[in-house]
Amino acid sequence: MFSLDRPWAEAIVARCAALLDDAETHYLRVLRLHRERARTELLYGEWPRRAQRRVDARAPLRSSSETFERLAARPWADRARAEALIAVGESRAVPTPGSLADLNPA
Repeated sequence: MFSLDRPWAEAIVARCAALLDDAETHYLRVLRLHRERARTELLYGEWPRRAQRRVDARAPLRSSSETFERLAARPWADRARAEALIAVGESRAVPTPGSLADLNPA
């Protein structure tokens, strides 16, 4: 990998490279370089989860979910929570307001 003399720019290049090749090495490099940790942990957690490495996915997904919750970044927190549930073997289907689960016979 080449140096861009800016840790944030180098982190973005490494995060993009993780989508193409040797994901784990690139994601770990990003986590060392960049302070945008929660989004990188989410991507890093999604990668092993999709590769059926659920145990490896749990820690980064849990960490990203907690950070997004603390920041009240609702869409990101929801995504991280859904991925974390899948990593522990839970169903992604969670009733949302206005869903069929809220209907009652009237």
